[in-house]
Amino acid sequence: MRLRRHSLLARLVAYFLLLSLAPLIVVGGVSYWRAIRDLQQETFNRLITTVVLKEDAINRWIIDMKQGTRVLAQTPIVRQHAALLLTREEADPQFLSAYRTLQDYFATILAEKPDFLEIFLLTDVGGKVVLSTNREHEGEYKVTDTYFVRGREETYVQNVYPSVSLGKPAMTIATPLFDDTGSRIGVLAVHLNLDVMDEILLERTGLGATGETYLVNKFNVFVSEARFGPERFPRGVHTEGIDAALEGLDGTGLYENYRGVPVVGAYRWMEERELALLAEVEQEEALAPARGLTRIVLLIGLIVAGSVAVAAYGTARQISAPIIALTETATRITAGDLAQVAAVPTRDEIGVLATAFNSMTAQLRGLIASLEQQVADRTRELERRALQLQAAAEVARDATAIRDVDQLLDETVHLISERFGFYHAGVFLVDDAREYAVLRAASSEGGQRMLQRGHKLAV
Repeated sequence: MRLRRHSLLARLVAYFLLLSLAPLIVVGGVSYWRAIRDLQQETFNRLITTVVLKEDAINRWIIDMKQGTRVLAQTPIVRQHAALLLTREEADPQFLSAYRTLQDYFATILAEKPDFLEIFLLTDVGGKVVLSTNREHEGEYKVTDTYFVRGREETYVQNVYPSVSLGKPAMTIATPLFDDTGSRIGVLAVHLNLDVMDEILLERTGLGATGETYLVNKFNVFVSEARFGPERFPRGVHTEGIDAALEGLDGTGLYENYRGVPVVGAYRWMEERELALLAEVEQEEALAPARGLTRIVLLIGLIVAGSVAVAAYGTARQISAPIIALTETATRITAGDLAQVAAVPTRDEIGVLATAFNSMTAQLRGLIASLEQQVADRTRELERRALQLQAAAEVARDATAIRDVDQLLDETVHLISERFGFYHAGVFLVDDAREYAVLRAASSEGGQRMLQRGHKLAV
């Protein structure tokens, strides 16, 4: 409704802008929505690839460590001296010699192989630690530990678990030791250095500036507590992605990470390792290109809007100028200047309108001239009736005593009928629009009925 209150030019410009900008807004909205959808899908695909590659790298690393542990247990120096260490008394000189030899050898292995955190030997019966690269653990019994129980039978990998002796999550590989006769004499176990697994996870190829990958065990605890800090999550860590992965599901989603930051995430349950592997990128970074696209669309929209506004103003002015000129001409004619003629600048509908308007004005001028001639004729006729008007003067004198117009008209027609002997006399008055002569007073009964019907005659 507000547009209708403004000029024709303003309305035309506004309509042109609306018609031109509406498609741009729709296209911009659809483009933004598709960009968001495509970016999400592209990020999902990239994160899924990252998760698969990380899982494969972790599994290959563990397989290598398992093979390395098995090879270590089968080396001649380990078999020879482990047989003495695990079958002799601690006071026996051969025990002490074997202890020193293996301690030095294992220290060399740790220095050369940072994947191993600790190497230790356990007796076959009782699971006593008789040698360890961490001497604080010597003398401990591991008889109930899963890696010892299973490691007596085969080379076994105990997945990440909370280690009491280490005071942090650990992953242990154990393998049986045999003497030259093939009899089992003990178990060789290796605590893996999980920092190496962290290095695999921290490799950021394809993750951008805010991306990260991490592992959570089945107890909702980060595998790398040194990285995440156990004190921050005393009851375990829970997010939509973590909880879904721990339920054995693989998938992707938009959710808040463990820091409460909205992320695009991919999660995977590593069944063999009993770990949830997650790769996440903050939504602000992942969807940043869509926001850039939005700014570009808005900038283009502003440029197009400005261009359209200029073009719309020129077009609207070209369309409205003849109409405005015609309106001004009509206004002057209404004020009484019948000499005005509307310009006919074009041959389109507006030109036809101007031509018709000029024709109407010409007819109006002819009609007024005709009316003026009729008035002149009537004047001459009235002059011939001057004598009759003298008689009417008497009637007028009698009527001058009456002040009310309606009463004056009524008395006048009755006086005329009476003085001139007319059966019927009536008085008509021209209305304000000068279109009709309205019957205002009548002397006869028929005239009274006509008066009640509001009888009038076109002038």
